[in-house]
This record gives sequence, C-alpha cells and structure tokens, in this order.
Amino acid sequence: MSTETDNASGVQNDPVTTDSRQGALETIPTAAEIHDDAFPPNTPFAASTTSFILGGFFSICLWAVLYNSGFLSAVIEGGWTNITFNQPFVQLPFFIGAWAFFHWAEFAVTAGWNREKCSSHSFLLDNGKEYHIAHSVAIIEFVITSYFFPGAKRWNMITPLGILITIFGQVIRSIAMIHASTNFSHMVAYQHREGHRLVKGGIYRYVPPVVLRCS
Repeated sequence: MSTETDNASGVQNDPVTTDSRQGALETIPTAAEIHDDAFPPNTPFAASTTSFILGGFFSICLWAVLYNSGFLSAVIEGGWTNITFNQPFVQLPFFIGAWAFFHWAEFAVTAGWNREKCSSHSFLLDNGKEYHIAHSVAIIEFVITSYFFPGAKRWNMITPLGILITIFGQVIRSIAMIHASTNFSHMVAYQHREGHRLVKGGIYRYVPPVVLRCS
C-alpha cells in the first residue's frame, strides 16, 4: 500500500485512511453549538436511532389518522363524505405525529443545508423542561376532556383547519431554514459571528423573521 509524505512534517499519511476520514459520517459541528450533557448524545448511532424512532412514531400516527378518519376507506372504496377528522383517535395521533415530524425535520434540514452546525442537538429534543411539561399537560388535558366532555372536541371544521395550519407552518419553517442555510442557528446569538449575514431575500422578504422564528 502506497503512502504520501507531508513535506512540512515529514509524516507519512495513508491516502486510504485520509480519504475515509474525510468521507466519514460525523456529527461534530465546526461551529460548536452543543452542550456536553445534550440529549440525545452527539454520536452517529444516537442520531440514526433517534431518526428511526421519530420516523416510527410518525408512520404509526399517519396510519392512525388516515385509517380512523375514513380517508383510506374513501380512497379504496369511495364515499368521501364519510371522512371525519373531528374525533379523538384522529386528533391525538396527528398531534403526536406532527411533534415527531417536527423534531426529525429540524435535524434533517440542518444536516442537509447547515451541516457545520449539525449535531444530535439539532433534533431539539433537549429543549428545556418547560417544553416537555407543556406537551405532557396538553396530552393530559386532551385525554381528560375527550373522556368527560367528548362533544368539546367534535367541532366540524376546527380539526381540518388545525391540520392545514400545522402543515403550512411546518413547510414555511423548513423553507426558511433552507433559505437561510448556514446563517440559521438554533442557538440565540448575542454577538456577530464571522461569516454570518442577515438574510432578507426569499421567504424572509414576505414573512417577518420573528414569525419564522416562532413557527
């Protein structure tokens, strides 16, 4: 096996080893934006496992939404007027599925268009205890309300409208992250970073940045 010599140091480098390192999968951002105790751990194994779990949640929830709403039956057998989304076994799976897709998309978009900041922290699963408390309380409230006051969750147009707004918001956020590319960050910047620029074109020309930040 041939080797190459570094003229400056006189050290011989194995070209095969060098190429494999350059092409290796890693989750070590060049612009480090992670904490030592971040969850999940910042390793390729953790990133792939997290993606698999989130994808599983999303797939199961998507099936539940399509099946319980009667959408699958309508596609196969007809009867589009029988589709109904305003029922608990459609609403709760959609909530969980949207949650899973959001966290997967945060990592996927960062990996695809902002790799210098990509890490396992890009899933945003370690987003503070308040975040997890809010989601837990929302699910508990939904279950209690659906059991004791089932009519409160059966407004005809509220659920379809909520589904459309959620999908629209996710699309807008992902497009904004893609357009901002390396200028986007999940971490609040208190000082100007070298190479960073304020993005004013594309979707940012039509939607205020604060809206995109909160979407």
